[in-house]
Amino acid sequence: MRGIPLWNFPAFDAVAKELRAAGHYVISPAELDREIGLDEHDYPNWPEWFRIEDAMKRDFAQIVTCDVVALLYGYENSIGVKHEMAVAKACNISTVALASVDRFASIAGAIRDTDDDLTAEQMATLEGLGIRTFNTGAIRDTDDDKLDFSGFLSPRVIHRYAEYMHSCRKLPDGSLRSASNWQKGISYDSYMSSMWRHFFEVWANHWDDSPDEEALCALLFNVCGYLHELLEVQ
Repeated sequence: MRGIPLWNFPAFDAVAKELRAAGHYVISPAELDREIGLDEHDYPNWPEWFRIEDAMKRDFAQIVTCDVVALLYGYENSIGVKHEMAVAKACNISTVALASVDRFASIAGAIRDTDDDLTAEQMATLEGLGIRTFNTGAIRDTDDDKLDFSGFLSPRVIHRYAEYMHSCRKLPDGSLRSASNWQKGISYDSYMSSMWRHFFEVWANHWDDSPDEEALCALLFNVCGYLHELLEVQ
């Protein structure tokens, strides 16, 4: 992974995707790195908090839970893999070079050769595995299976909700409470009671064919607040 553009994450992602499609349970070191905050698009800059020895200890702990260690193309040149193979051997865990080595050799070649123009074959291989290629020669993973905030959320709704929340900040003496005051904690029962009142208001307005933005925003506040408290304890 070290010394390879994007730390070779696209190749790990492609392999994990195919192995899962074949019915295997996969533990990917690239995914483990992402979980602790490493972003391949920051390559080649290592974050100050990231220590190789910590990553190796974590990977060793994962290896001993596995039945097989799958080796990607070019594993022979990796110092880290040599250590991991030693751990696997000591624990009597099989190591298997991927059968589709030629296909992944093309992937690895494309990833390593990002300073050069990708061949049409390499581009087709990458794109077939869900890795985007650009005319500039840059590559990156796709947006598949990622949270699409711009698609899930409506900026109009968020803006109107922010206006409602701002209007609720005003106190009787004219001062403003903190915008995040609600984050200090409100009970489930309080949220639920208010939720019902505002839902009934929304329902009544709908029944009278007179939908009201304020009532909808008030209901949204209580739903979001309840969910916030629930997520806080998880």
